[in-house]
Amino acid sequence: MSHPQRPGGDEMRWRGSNGKLRLFGLAKAATGEPRADTGGSSHLAMPGPEFEFARCRSTWDTVRMIHWNLSGGIVHRDLLVPFIDALEVPNVSLSVHDGFSGLSWSGGREKGSTIEPAALDEALEQYRRRGVGFNLLFSNHLLGPEDLGNEYGNLLLEKLHDERNGVVVCDGVLADYVRERYPKYQLIRSVIDAYLDKVIDRRPDAIVRYFQEKTQQYDRVVVPSELNQRFGVLDQLDKSKLEFLANNNCFWHCPFVVKHYTQIARGFKSSGGLPNRVCIAEEAARGPGRDPLLEHLRRYDAVLNDSGKPVKKFKFGQRLILKKSWMTATGIALMQRKGCVHFKVQGRDVDSKAFEETLHLLVVEYDA
Repeated sequence: MSHPQRPGGDEMRWRGSNGKLRLFGLAKAATGEPRADTGGSSHLAMPGPEFEFARCRSTWDTVRMIHWNLSGGIVHRDLLVPFIDALEVPNVSLSVHDGFSGLSWSGGREKGSTIEPAALDEALEQYRRRGVGFNLLFSNHLLGPEDLGNEYGNLLLEKLHDERNGVVVCDGVLADYVRERYPKYQLIRSVIDAYLDKVIDRRPDAIVRYFQEKTQQYDRVVVPSELNQRFGVLDQLDKSKLEFLANNNCFWHCPFVVKHYTQIARGFKSSGGLPNRVCIAEEAARGPGRDPLLEHLRRYDAVLNDSGKPVKKFKFGQRLILKKSWMTATGIALMQRKGCVHFKVQGRDVDSKAFEETLHLLVVEYDA
């Protein structure tokens, strides 16, 4: 079983050559045993029987309200429905989200979900009966007016037009189209826009103004993971309108994020999606771009040593861990106490067993 999602980072060993850093080996982190690496994160073994959630209890503060937006509403529906049924705790609301293959409006991940119409209707009914909203992922930032007539996209908008449901979009023609023609939807601004606008590189006061403006335009705005616990910024905003990604699988301050999202968007525009997930940063780490990548990540304290501390100076043969943007359950609980309400868990591009592990790690604990 592959584990493309994990709370640690990729392990690397580097060696010097003529004053430059060179890659000696790149290996995936071992799975199965808990392993501390980035600030107390760990990778845990699979819990319990397959897709059975008995007496789930929360890892968060049940006195304060929290909303979980869970990935894979279509592809992981056989996992999510029993999970939702078992999650009986106060002050929690749920929604699910997914994208669709063959649809030019899709974005964010290389592939969308594929489902027959009858099965889609059944899945949506299962969520409706449980009071769980469904968020359509229509986050392609390269759309133009000529794309608005897409038959499949408009069919989905008609089918799900309900106050409980939402549409995730980027700024532009599709956002305006949904806002005008389908006013019942919650309009959610994709995190892709914030990365396109390079907001994380701005001064704190400029970041505050940026999100103050965007939260006036949308019902909810997804925040880059790099801002997740920057309370000097967040405390000046209406945190009830912000959504925080708990398990972003990108490297911390990845320099290729815009290039990657654009590559994905072009894939959906041209052929309805890409066949495989390709991490541009991991490719760079194995090629001639590894030295600039490492230096860039080091400037943001995203290159860690064995004890999980930032590396300030590289040493010959040193084992390094490249930090990924995962939060811990403790970190999520801290943000909740600070007034953050909406948290998103990604995982529609991984197998269901790996996603079950993610839910166990971030959302619930299991009684023995």
